Amino acid sequence: MDEDIEARDARLKIITENLRLAMCASPELDMAFEPERAGAQSSTENPKRLPQEVIDLTTDHLNVLRSDLAELRASLAASGSIAHSSDEIEMLKQLVKKLQEDCLRAQEDRVSALLEYAKLQNERNDVSRDAIDKLEALRKENRKLKLDLANLKHKQDKEVEKGNKNRVGKEGRPKKRVRFELDTCPEEPKAQQPSYDPEYTRDPRLARPLARPPINRSGPFPDWGLNRSPRLCTPPPSKDANQS
Repeated sequence: MDEDIEARDARLKIITENLRLAMCASPELDMAFEPERAGAQSSTENPKRLPQEVIDLTTDHLNVLRSDLAELRASLAASGSIAHSSDEIEMLKQLVKKLQEDCLRAQEDRVSALLEYAKLQNERNDVSRDAIDKLEALRKENRKLKLDLANLKHKQDKEVEKGNKNRVGKEGRPKKRVRFELDTCPEEPKAQQPSYDPEYTRDPRLARPLARPPINRSGPFPDWGLNRSPRLCTPPPSKDANQS
C-alpha cells in the first residue's frame, strides 16, 4: 500500500514536471486539462504563452502529455482532490470578489474624502482671502488715520508756534503812548475848593483859655497832671474868698 502511494507520488511529480515544461507549448494542453474550454482560446489569441524554446513539440509529445494528464485527473478523482480543489477555487474566487468589492468601496470612500477635503480647502481659501482683504483694508485705514493724526499734530504745532511768536512780539514792543492835543483833550470839571473862613474852620475847643496845671505843693517835683486823685484835682480857693 505504501509502495503504491510512493509510486503514485513519483509518477505525479514526473507528470507535474512535464506539464510545467510544456504548459505554454500549445493551447491543446488547456483543452486537455479543461475540456469545456476547448475552442475558447487559440494560439493567435494569446501568443505570449508560446515560448520559442518549446515550439518544436511533436504530436507524440502531445499524446504523451495527454495520457499523463488523463491519468492525473483519474488519480485526483479517485482521491477526491478535484472536488476539494474546486471548492477551494470557488472560495478563493468569492474571496477575491469580496476583496475587489472592498477595494472599490475603499476607493469610493477615499474619493469622497478627497472631494470633501477639496471642498474644505476651497472654503478655507475663501475665508483666508476674505481675512486678507479685511486685514489689508484695516492696514490702509490705519495708515490713513496715522497720516491724519500727523497732519493734525503738525497743524497744532504751527498754531502754538505762531501764538508764541505773537506773544513774544507783543511783550518785546514798547507800549504805544497816546498823545492828547489841546484841542482834542476834554476839560475836566474843577473840583470845589474848600472854604478857609476862620469862623467855620476854628476849633471850638481853642476858644476857651488854656487851664494852667495846678501846683503840687506836696513835694519838690511838680505834678504835671499825672496825679489824678480827687484831693489834688480840687481847685484852689479864689482870692475873693480869702479877702472876705
